[in-house]
Amino acid sequence: MTLLEVDTLSVRYPGVTAVDGLTFAIDRGESLGLVGESGSGKTQTAMAIMGLLPADAEVSGDIRVDGRSLLSLAEAELNRVRALEISMVFQDPMQALNPFVRVGDQIARILLEHRLVTEDEAMPRVVDMLDRVGLPDPERQYRAYPHQLSGGMRQRAMIAAALATDPALLIADEPTTALDVTVQAQILDLLEELRDETALLLITHDLGVVAGHCERMLVLDKGARLEEGPTRSLFVSPGHPHTKTLIDAAPRLGSAQPPSPRTSETILAADRVDVIYPEDRLQAVHSADLVLKAGETLALVGESGSGKSSLVRAILGLVTPAGGDIEFNGAALPPDVRQRKPADRKRMSMVFQDPVGSLNPQMRVKDIVGEPIGSAKHASVSATLTRVGLDDSFRDRFPHQLSGGQAQRVAIARAIITQPEVLVCDEAVAALDGTVRQQIVNLLMSIQQDTGLAIIFIAHDLAIVEGLSHQVMVMYLGRPVEIASARDLFSRPGHPYTRALIDAVPEPDPLSDKYSFVRGETPSPIAPPLGCAFHPRCPHAIARCRVELPKPREVDNRMVACHRYEELRDESGSVTN
Repeated sequence: MTLLEVDTLSVRYPGVTAVDGLTFAIDRGESLGLVGESGSGKTQTAMAIMGLLPADAEVSGDIRVDGRSLLSLAEAELNRVRALEISMVFQDPMQALNPFVRVGDQIARILLEHRLVTEDEAMPRVVDMLDRVGLPDPERQYRAYPHQLSGGMRQRAMIAAALATDPALLIADEPTTALDVTVQAQILDLLEELRDETALLLITHDLGVVAGHCERMLVLDKGARLEEGPTRSLFVSPGHPHTKTLIDAAPRLGSAQPPSPRTSETILAADRVDVIYPEDRLQAVHSADLVLKAGETLALVGESGSGKSSLVRAILGLVTPAGGDIEFNGAALPPDVRQRKPADRKRMSMVFQDPVGSLNPQMRVKDIVGEPIGSAKHASVSATLTRVGLDDSFRDRFPHQLSGGQAQRVAIARAIITQPEVLVCDEAVAALDGTVRQQIVNLLMSIQQDTGLAIIFIAHDLAIVEGLSHQVMVMYLGRPVEIASARDLFSRPGHPYTRALIDAVPEPDPLSDKYSFVRGETPSPIAPPLGCAFHPRCPHAIARCRVELPKPREVDNRMVACHRYEELRDESGSVTN
């Protein structure tokens, strides 16, 4: 039975058509994946269905739920439909949740406002819902503020709020894009488990997510529908070239051969680095070692809170390490970047996650790129822009006139114009669509091949990491738990946590049955567990793991910190259970 009907929907702004004559339908209990690159109209379609478009949007066509047109409803009636029949989970729960109101009270308000419960019934109902979405100690989480929850816990709270009224349709707009791969797997599994007869409209650019969680798929491009059909059929035989391009660009573990380990000289070394934030009573990094060779890419992977960014910021001198030493080309570096020589500062550059947010909105591209050398000289800027694939027509543009991929190319140009020896990329492709993401990765590899640039690449997309990294460091709760060549690590992961990360990667193949993930939340770094920090989530933990911290050991051409490594290796050749 048809639940949602979208009929020739168009959304226009002055000079721009965001959605162009879109028609589709969703049956009760069905899951539909709405896919496409940035700017394809996915989110605009969702906002139109929810009635949340800005005032300057011109909407035509029709949107019907159970045969009733939403576009003609008064605001009060539309509010009731949004609460009781359609709910939405947004990409960023921190923007969707009120930071000044306790999580449980926010959900209770929804139920009370629509008179679904009495005052006495509200708290028990919400606590039960928080328990259903897997939040530990739900009564405590009821009283918590959003900032006191991890990213995965906040998204669970958002799902609890969205499903509290038993809606007929749940719209999830990139609900896992900002989450780690293990948390993403948990959230997607939770959505399937909880929605029962609720229809799901899943908006994403991750084809792996669609392949594993949607019965049908609708492909958008420039606001128009390219094709629609059963997910399996479209993956096996896409009818439109653009659909094939999207599917082919989806990262796949095992699709790329990792590069061979480098044999060059060490350019950067960190020895037993500690990072402590006294104001938060938090030790973010514990005795971490890092070795980077010239022309090498070292990937840092691990869930949020693992210490990846803190370690890199200590190396760059952006935070002062509480202990340890950092050497560049064999010479000690002062811990504070302000104490380092200007020449040393230029030898290391950084590219950030948000390509647009990292650029000054009031500066033109030529000034942004030329700023590190104190000049916007035409020759230097033009040569650098050409290297990153942008011609001179981009020189006078402002950041808001760039796409996400173009903005990231400008950020890379700014980072390499000083001809650094080390480039740090902190989730530099996480915010980009699949095809654009691969373009940026190819660009980085090309620059490295041409210049011998060494790269530290922080990422949670392991399929990307596999294809570009020579070495991989896996971190958990501030400690490196495994360091190995990409070839060894992906072919035979040694630490149970490494295995868990690899198993959680969604496979862009609806016929694949490879899908598992580690359950549970990362422990609080303020109060880490005794022994191995991973033991509360590890299926192989024994009594020793709960009381004794495993020391990092060199074995089988890797560093691994696991009491049971040899035993598990001898049982199966790798940690697979």
